Amino acid sequence: MKYLILIFAIIIGQNAYSQTFGLTVTITNIKIIKGEIKLAIYTENKFFLQKEGEYRRIAFKITQSPQKYIITNLPKGDYAIALFQDENSDGKCNTNLLGVPKEGYGFSNNYKPFLSSPSFSDCKFTINDNKALTIALIN
Repeated sequence: MKYLILIFAIIIGQNAYSQTFGLTVTITNIKIIKGEIKLAIYTENKFFLQKEGEYRRIAFKITQSPQKYIITNLPKGDYAIALFQDENSDGKCNTNLLGVPKEGYGFSNNYKPFLSSPSFSDCKFTINDNKALTIALIN
């Protein structure tokens, strides 16, 4: 009986420690209902906006505006999101000669960059419960 109680306590403790949450992301200001949203979630400042720094990458078809997507199984912690609308479905965020995106893009906290890319701290938010964010595309 002692072993059964011990095993049960270990299982309960692991579940409490590994608790995860959901994040509902609503994307607004979608001008053209076409293509996909490419969304990257980051957990570290060091590799923010770099492919090797992505905690999770998600792509989903645009069917309406605003468009909602629910991300599940996120542990407690700090995160930042960068996303773009891949209108022509080429898998890239197309840019002009100056490097400014030609397709809609956005960041958590609705950060609007000026002359440079945002930092992780500009876009950082904390997950410690189920959460909802709205990100307006910059077109």
